[in-house]
Amino acid sequence: MTSGRWLVERDELSKEELMNLPIPEQLLNEEQGIALARLAKDKNLQHLENEKVLESFGLDESERTLVHDTIKYTIDYFNLRQNSESLKAPTESQVRDYLEAVCSILNNELATTQRRFYGTLFHTEGPLRLIYLKLSQDNIETITTERNNEIMDSLLQELDRELIKKKSGSVFVRRHFWRYTKDSVYIIKPNQARYWSNSSAILDADKIYADIMSAWRNQE
Repeated sequence: MTSGRWLVERDELSKEELMNLPIPEQLLNEEQGIALARLAKDKNLQHLENEKVLESFGLDESERTLVHDTIKYTIDYFNLRQNSESLKAPTESQVRDYLEAVCSILNNELATTQRRFYGTLFHTEGPLRLIYLKLSQDNIETITTERNNEIMDSLLQELDRELIKKKSGSVFVRRHFWRYTKDSVYIIKPNQARYWSNSSAILDADKIYADIMSAWRNQE
Protein backbone atom coordinates (compact mmCIF):
# COMPACT_ATOMS: atom_id res chain seq x y z
CA MET A 1 0.00 0.00 0.00
CA THR A 2 3.01 2.31 0.35
CA SER A 3 5.22 0.96 -2.43
CA GLY A 4 6.38 3.33 -5.14
CA ARG A 5 7.05 0.43 -7.53
CA TRP A 6 4.31 -2.14 -7.16
CA LEU A 7 1.71 -1.77 -9.94
CA VAL A 8 3.60 1.31 -11.20
CA GLU A 9 7.05 0.40 -12.47
CA ARG A 10 7.35 -3.29 -11.69
CA ASP A 11 5.13 -5.95 -10.21
CA GLU A 12 7.28 -6.40 -7.14
CA LEU A 13 8.40 -4.81 -3.89
CA SER A 14 12.00 -3.75 -3.45
CA LYS A 15 14.18 -5.17 -0.68
CA GLU A 16 14.36 -1.72 0.94
CA GLU A 17 10.55 -1.44 1.00
CA LEU A 18 10.23 -4.82 2.68
CA MET A 19 12.92 -4.03 5.25
CA ASN A 20 11.31 -0.66 6.06
CA LEU A 21 7.87 -2.13 6.85
CA PRO A 22 6.96 -1.16 10.43
CA ILE A 23 6.71 -4.14 12.75
CA PRO A 24 5.13 -3.65 16.21
CA GLU A 25 7.37 -4.80 19.04
CA GLN A 26 4.88 -7.39 20.25
CA LEU A 27 5.08 -9.19 16.89
CA LEU A 28 8.86 -9.40 17.29
CA ASN A 29 8.42 -11.11 20.64
CA GLU A 30 9.57 -14.71 20.32
CA GLU A 31 6.61 -16.21 22.19
CA GLN A 32 4.14 -14.14 20.17
CA GLY A 33 5.85 -15.16 16.95
CA ILE A 34 5.64 -18.83 17.84
CA ALA A 35 1.95 -18.47 18.71
CA LEU A 36 1.19 -16.76 15.39
CA ALA A 37 3.15 -19.41 13.49
CA ARG A 38 0.97 -22.10 15.07
CA LEU A 39 -2.21 -20.21 14.19
CA ALA A 40 -1.05 -19.76 10.60
CA LYS A 41 -0.87 -23.53 10.12
CA ASP A 42 -4.51 -23.98 11.05
CA LYS A 43 -6.87 -22.51 8.43
CA ASN A 44 -9.72 -22.60 10.91
CA LEU A 45 -7.80 -20.27 13.23
CA GLN A 46 -6.26 -17.89 10.70
CA HIS A 47 -8.89 -15.26 11.47
CA LEU A 48 -7.47 -15.16 15.01
CA GLU A 49 -4.00 -14.64 13.61
CA ASN A 50 -5.22 -11.77 11.43
CA GLU A 51 -7.02 -10.18 14.36
CA LYS A 52 -3.89 -10.33 16.54
CA VAL A 53 -1.82 -8.69 13.81
CA LEU A 54 -4.38 -5.93 13.28
CA GLU A 55 -4.54 -5.32 17.03
CA SER A 56 -0.74 -5.12 17.19
CA PHE A 57 -0.70 -2.35 14.58
CA GLY A 58 -3.47 -0.49 16.41
CA LEU A 59 -5.56 -0.06 13.28
CA ASP A 60 -8.96 1.60 13.62
CA GLU A 61 -12.06 0.44 11.74
CA SER A 62 -11.47 2.55 8.63
CA GLU A 63 -7.83 1.46 8.38
CA ARG A 64 -8.87 -2.18 8.69
CA THR A 65 -11.35 -1.59 5.88
CA LEU A 66 -8.57 -0.29 3.63
CA VAL A 67 -6.41 -3.33 4.37
CA HIS A 68 -9.31 -5.74 3.80
CA ASP A 69 -10.31 -4.19 0.46
CA THR A 70 -6.70 -3.99 -0.73
CA ILE A 71 -6.45 -7.75 -0.29
CA LYS A 72 -9.94 -8.51 -1.62
CA TYR A 73 -9.85 -6.27 -4.69
CA THR A 74 -6.44 -4.77 -5.49
CA ILE A 75 -4.27 -7.82 -4.85
CA ASP A 76 -6.96 -10.13 -6.24
CA TYR A 77 -6.95 -8.11 -9.47
CA PHE A 78 -3.14 -8.17 -9.55
CA ASN A 79 -3.15 -11.98 -9.35
CA LEU A 80 -6.19 -12.85 -11.49
CA ARG A 81 -6.63 -9.87 -13.83
CA GLN A 82 -9.82 -10.31 -15.89
CA ASN A 83 -10.98 -13.17 -13.65
CA SER A 84 -10.78 -11.04 -10.52
CA GLU A 85 -13.75 -10.60 -8.22
CA SER A 86 -13.08 -6.86 -8.35
CA LEU A 87 -14.32 -6.67 -11.97
CA LYS A 88 -17.58 -8.49 -11.33
CA ALA A 89 -20.81 -6.57 -10.84
CA PRO A 90 -21.47 -5.73 -7.17
CA THR A 91 -24.41 -7.32 -5.41
CA GLU A 92 -27.37 -5.21 -4.34
CA SER A 93 -26.28 -5.78 -0.75
CA GLN A 94 -22.78 -4.45 -1.47
CA VAL A 95 -24.08 -1.28 -3.12
CA ARG A 96 -26.51 -0.76 -0.24
CA ASP A 97 -23.64 -1.15 2.25
CA TYR A 98 -21.62 1.39 0.24
CA LEU A 99 -24.50 3.86 0.23
CA GLU A 100 -25.22 3.39 3.93
CA ALA A 101 -21.55 3.94 4.74
CA VAL A 102 -21.39 7.15 2.67
CA CYS A 103 -24.55 8.51 4.33
CA SER A 104 -23.33 7.54 7.80
CA ILE A 105 -19.97 9.28 7.37
CA LEU A 106 -21.57 12.44 5.93
CA ASN A 107 -24.25 12.54 8.62
CA ASN A 108 -21.62 12.30 11.34
CA GLU A 109 -19.70 15.18 9.77
CA LEU A 110 -22.84 17.31 9.37
CA ALA A 111 -24.37 16.44 12.74
CA THR A 112 -24.42 20.09 13.91
CA THR A 113 -26.37 21.26 10.84
CA GLN A 114 -29.58 19.33 11.68
CA ARG A 115 -29.55 17.89 8.17
CA ARG A 116 -29.34 14.23 7.19
CA PHE A 117 -28.41 12.41 4.01
CA TYR A 118 -30.46 9.51 2.71
CA GLY A 119 -30.03 7.68 -0.56
CA THR A 120 -31.47 5.71 -3.46
CA LEU A 121 -29.67 3.03 -5.43
CA PHE A 122 -30.76 2.09 -8.93
CA HIS A 123 -30.61 -1.51 -10.13
CA THR A 124 -29.00 -1.92 -13.54
CA GLU A 125 -27.54 -4.63 -15.77
CA GLY A 126 -25.44 -2.15 -17.76
CA PRO A 127 -21.80 -0.98 -17.54
CA LEU A 128 -22.55 1.94 -15.18
CA ARG A 129 -24.18 2.18 -11.79
CA LEU A 130 -26.10 5.19 -10.44
CA ILE A 131 -26.80 6.19 -6.85
CA TYR A 132 -28.51 9.29 -5.54
CA LEU A 133 -27.95 11.15 -2.26
CA LYS A 134 -30.48 13.61 -0.88
CA LEU A 135 -29.83 16.14 1.90
CA SER A 136 -32.98 16.51 4.00
CA GLN A 137 -34.03 18.47 7.08
CA ASP A 138 -36.56 15.80 8.04
CA ASN A 139 -34.02 13.42 9.65
CA ILE A 140 -34.77 10.79 7.00
CA GLU A 141 -32.09 8.08 6.91
CA THR A 142 -33.70 5.45 4.70
CA ILE A 143 -32.07 3.69 1.76
CA THR A 144 -34.40 2.83 -1.12
CA THR A 145 -33.97 0.81 -4.30
CA GLU A 146 -35.40 1.56 -7.74
CA ARG A 147 -35.06 -0.19 -11.08
CA ASN A 148 -33.77 1.71 -14.10
CA ASN A 149 -36.22 2.44 -16.90
CA GLU A 150 -35.38 2.14 -20.61
CA ILE A 151 -34.59 5.85 -20.96
CA MET A 152 -32.17 5.78 -18.04
CA ASP A 153 -30.47 2.62 -19.33
CA SER A 154 -30.03 4.25 -22.74
CA LEU A 155 -28.55 7.41 -21.21
CA LEU A 156 -26.13 5.41 -19.07
CA GLN A 157 -25.01 3.44 -22.12
CA GLU A 158 -24.34 6.69 -23.95
CA LEU A 159 -22.58 8.21 -20.95
CA ASP A 160 -20.36 5.13 -20.63
CA ARG A 161 -18.97 5.79 -24.10
CA GLU A 162 -18.29 9.42 -23.20
CA LEU A 163 -16.50 8.55 -19.94
CA ILE A 164 -13.91 6.29 -21.60
CA LYS A 165 -10.95 8.35 -22.75
CA LYS A 166 -8.00 6.96 -24.72
CA LYS A 167 -4.67 8.17 -23.38
CA SER A 168 -2.17 6.44 -25.64
CA GLY A 169 -1.83 3.13 -27.47
CA SER A 170 -3.86 0.57 -25.55
CA VAL A 171 -4.16 2.71 -22.40
CA PHE A 172 -7.66 3.95 -21.60
CA VAL A 173 -9.03 5.94 -18.65
CA ARG A 174 -12.59 5.38 -17.45
CA ARG A 175 -13.77 8.47 -15.63
CA HIS A 176 -16.45 8.71 -12.96
CA PHE A 177 -19.35 11.16 -13.06
CA TRP A 178 -20.40 13.34 -10.12
CA ARG A 179 -23.25 15.85 -10.28
CA TYR A 180 -24.19 18.24 -7.48
CA THR A 181 -27.41 20.19 -7.17
CA LYS A 182 -28.58 22.40 -4.30
CA ASP A 183 -29.40 19.47 -2.02
CA SER A 184 -28.54 16.33 -4.01
CA VAL A 185 -25.54 14.35 -5.21
CA TYR A 186 -25.58 11.92 -8.13
CA ILE A 187 -22.71 9.42 -8.45
CA ILE A 188 -22.18 7.32 -11.56
CA LYS A 189 -19.33 4.80 -11.61
CA PRO A 190 -18.54 1.54 -13.46
CA ASN A 191 -20.69 -1.39 -12.38
CA GLN A 192 -17.72 -3.24 -10.87
CA ALA A 193 -17.33 -4.41 -7.28
CA ARG A 194 -14.06 -2.56 -6.67
CA TYR A 195 -15.78 0.82 -7.10
CA TRP A 196 -18.53 0.03 -4.58
CA SER A 197 -16.44 -1.30 -1.71
CA ASN A 198 -16.44 -0.01 1.85
CA SER A 199 -13.05 1.64 1.32
CA SER A 200 -14.45 3.44 -1.74
CA ALA A 201 -17.32 4.65 0.45
CA ILE A 202 -14.82 6.22 2.88
CA LEU A 203 -12.90 7.98 0.11
CA ASP A 204 -16.04 9.10 -1.73
CA ALA A 205 -17.65 10.45 1.45
CA ASP A 206 -14.50 12.48 2.14
CA LYS A 207 -14.67 13.91 -1.38
CA ILE A 208 -18.36 14.81 -1.09
CA TYR A 209 -17.82 16.46 2.29
CA ALA A 210 -14.89 18.50 0.96
CA ASP A 211 -16.94 19.61 -2.06
CA ILE A 212 -19.90 20.60 0.15
CA MET A 213 -17.70 22.62 2.50
CA SER A 214 -16.04 24.35 -0.46
CA ALA A 215 -19.44 25.24 -1.98
CA TRP A 216 -20.78 26.59 1.34
CA ARG A 217 -17.66 28.71 1.85
CA ASN A 218 -18.04 30.16 -1.65
CA GLN A 219 -21.68 31.02 -0.96
CA GLU A 220 -20.73 32.82 2.23
